[in-house]
Amino acid sequence: MSAFSPIWKDIDDTKQGTPYVVDSDGWGWFALFIFISIPFLMIGGAVLQTSYWICQHLILSIIVYLAVSFIIGVIFYFRNSVKHRICGIIASVISMVPLGLGVFLYAIPYVMLDDSFSSIFDWILVAALLFGVMYFIFSICNLLKNGLTHLIIAIVFLAISCFFIFGLISSESDIITWEAIKRVYGT
Repeated sequence: MSAFSPIWKDIDDTKQGTPYVVDSDGWGWFALFIFISIPFLMIGGAVLQTSYWICQHLILSIIVYLAVSFIIGVIFYFRNSVKHRICGIIASVISMVPLGLGVFLYAIPYVMLDDSFSSIFDWILVAALLFGVMYFIFSICNLLKNGLTHLIIAIVFLAISCFFIFGLISSESDIITWEAIKRVYGT
């Protein structure tokens, strides 16, 4: 009776024509899978709770998000070797807007209207994708050290992101509509 014996061993050992009887071997794999799933369940719970809180405090969330993006822009363009600092600070805010739009317009309403594993996975996927592109833009602009170039890149990123976010909303028209988004946020 081994806890980590091969999972399908009892099926392989069953003689043809005899009934399949489950033995107690391999129970350790089940326990391991349950143990491994706990962090994912915690992340899912955190996503749900964060989404509920943001829906209840929408204006505060938007103000905090824009303030944090402004502070990041000020810190990012505080160095002396950077050209066009004001454009760079504005570009930092614009670079972070697609992440906020993706989360506020698509991910949170999707989680609130259909709180399933798929919606939570979409929330994480959309946020991670937009955060990755945003991080890449900040990394490139850190090398360029020019706020005007960052502003142009940020505007292009915002336009492309808006196109894809509005496309996601229209592709999920059975769940997410503009009326449903208004209903989720109580406006």
